[in-house]
Amino acid sequence: MNHSFLIIGADIGGSHMEAAMVDLGGEQVLEKTHILKSVNPHASADAVLNTWTQTIQTVMAAYQHPKTKIGIAMPYRITS
Repeated sequence: MNHSFLIIGADIGGSHMEAAMVDLGGEQVLEKTHILKSVNPHASADAVLNTWTQTIQTVMAAYQHPKTKIGIAMPYRITS
């Protein structure tokens, strides 16, 4: 496996967060790295950020890689 293509992909929604270590070269999620967590949209900002941090740290712990990059997707309403 080419380690230069490993990243953590994180999808943050209003009520959940999903993250996994992804091998972009092989276009696959690495085994045992996929995490899905509920997020309380009414919680404090600190509590929400703590959930995000813990989720990403759990993925990182499942597959140690010294130069891990993180891609984050989250919704945003664009108004003009």
